[in-house]
Amino acid sequence: MYKFLTITIHIASNFRLAVPFILIATITGCGGGGSSSPSATPVPVIVSTNTFNFQSAWQKFNTSQYSKSLSVSGACSGSMTYLHSAASQPMAFDYSDLSFPHPVGNVNPAYFVWNQQQIKSDLLGCAASASSTTTKVYFDATTFAPFGYIGGTAYNGATSYQSTFREFSTRVVLPSAIKVGDAGIVGSVMTYNISNFKKYGTPQGQTDVTYLVEADTSSTALVNIISKVYDANGKLTLVDQTRYQIDVGNNLTLSSIDQQYSDSLSLRIIAK
Repeated sequence: MYKFLTITIHIASNFRLAVPFILIATITGCGGGGSSSPSATPVPVIVSTNTFNFQSAWQKFNTSQYSKSLSVSGACSGSMTYLHSAASQPMAFDYSDLSFPHPVGNVNPAYFVWNQQQIKSDLLGCAASASSTTTKVYFDATTFAPFGYIGGTAYNGATSYQSTFREFSTRVVLPSAIKVGDAGIVGSVMTYNISNFKKYGTPQGQTDVTYLVEADTSSTALVNIISKVYDANGKLTLVDQTRYQIDVGNNLTLSSIDQQYSDSLSLRIIAK
């Protein structure tokens, strides 16, 4: 009997790796051999019957500083670190110069908060051996539903990068009561180029976001945030599945991220 974690991602062969993304799958048991060995009895899936408050968990997750380190092996090997700062109220200048949707006439910067997310990778065997992705995420100050994102990726020690501006086309309403088996629509994110901290030009792509609540343990569930990314021509280029574990205290932790691009360069990653 053994247990280990394996993580596999699929990345387009013409895609410069900015961030190693991860899918965590737990493997248990050993394969059965000859006729003298009895076949293994399937282990039943444990399904929690609890109802969880995802909105509350999401707020707590983003209000506090959080980090997670991973070791990476496979076609690209090395390390990756995810972190975000505690959410805080930005300066009025930041809000007045952004184009995120808000109630008509409401220009009070206290209406929303933001935190900064960063993913650093140091990899061998990839076109971009080192990268740092920095993103400002803007949230509704009451519900912590995301408005949009500004950020980009610097490669191989560079100190500058090309930013993009992404915003939800409609107001996001996060579910408050969820249980295993629930599914729903989060919203659509439009991607723009950016100029003077504002979205610029026509949309360069769209991401449709949904969620699915999956079984985990008797007291926890996995909230799978599924993002389908399309380019400016409407071609599906990426399917991203980011899973968060939620417990009965409505605490959220990052469990895994699985990205599959339209072409495939397969990487195996082991999380420690």
